[in-house]
Amino acid sequence: MGQEMPIFYFNIVSASGTIADVEGTELATLEDAKREAIRDARAHESSCAFGQGHFREGSSRLWR
Repeated sequence: MGQEMPIFYFNIVSASGTIADVEGTELATLEDAKREAIRDARAHESSCAFGQGHFREGSSRLWR
């Protein structure tokens, strides 16, 4: 049986409030988690800049 990967949670915090990542993402390493956080932050920033900051119902993850 393989080793379980850690689950990382990517919450979004802004002046208007916090959106909790209740699902989390399984990633192998802390470096993978850092890359995912940067990727998600850039995608969120881009979607908000164009007025498209939509989230899936019941999720803090950006719709992709």
